[in-house]
Amino acid sequence: MQFKAVGGVRINVAVLAYDDKVLWDCRNFLYDFIDKTNYNLGITLTKDSSVIFHGMKFVPGGLDLILVSDHYGEEKYEEFVKTVTKTLNHTKVFFLGEEQKNEKIGESIIIVSSKEQLEKQLSEEIIRLLIEERL
Repeated sequence: MQFKAVGGVRINVAVLAYDDKVLWDCRNFLYDFIDKTNYNLGITLTKDSSVIFHGMKFVPGGLDLILVSDHYGEEKYEEFVKTVTKTLNHTKVFFLGEEQKNEKIGESIIIVSSKEQLEKQLSEEIIRLLIEERL
């Protein structure tokens, strides 16, 4: 999260997708989400997970939310999730793509089956982040 001089807060979101069309669909979804909610989101789009690891260090305030447009597979993403969440941070990782599956795994992983569910979970997590920062 990045605090602005005029009192605003920017929530930093990274999107990981392996296909250009999916990446741009996620981008458009997030811009529509911004229009609906008026949240200030900083968006990073990538097809390479190493960009996310570097972004966690170099994006002012770090990454708050990571959206992975792929099915969650523990074997495939175990190291990714461990690396993202190993430090004491609040980063949440969303996986979009599981049919009929909406669940939280531990403190950091949220699996959603639709963009509607993703929108709901994003709103909840952003509100949680904003409340935590005010306490």
